[in-house]
Amino acid sequence: MDSDGVSEFFMTTELFSPEDNNRPAIAMRALPGSDTVSPPVYLQVVDWADEDHISCQGPQGVCLISWGIFDEIYDFPFENELFLLYTNGSVLRLTHHRSSKCGYWAQPRASISRDGRYVIFASDWGQETGTDSCGSGNDLGLSDPYIIDLGSE
Repeated sequence: MDSDGVSEFFMTTELFSPEDNNRPAIAMRALPGSDTVSPPVYLQVVDWADEDHISCQGPQGVCLISWGIFDEIYDFPFENELFLLYTNGSVLRLTHHRSSKCGYWAQPRASISRDGRYVIFASDWGQETGTDSCGSGNDLGLSDPYIIDLGSE
């Protein structure tokens, strides 16, 4: 639900941004849209990533983004970060999740509480605890939960 409390949307990653045709962008699309799909409203250019997750279950007009990284070069904003993306295009950067993403349980998959006060995410803190994509260890990876308290306001 958008901040007006009436308009419904979904947020997704578009393969190309009109600002930088070599990079993807996070965009929102109105629901229900047309017979095919509604046009995207581009909100944020990001770099290519191997893992990303978008959670819009919190306050109206805001989504929590867990962004990954495609290679080991940290040269673009939002790589391996958690951030809030508002439907007006503003961003609040929260933290680097530092997960290796090696295995299902080591992926950050951040979620926000309905009132917007808490953010929870998983991380193996770069220890590569899973065998899905790297390292040796538990097949699905091992991680710990982390909570960010954004305050009651």
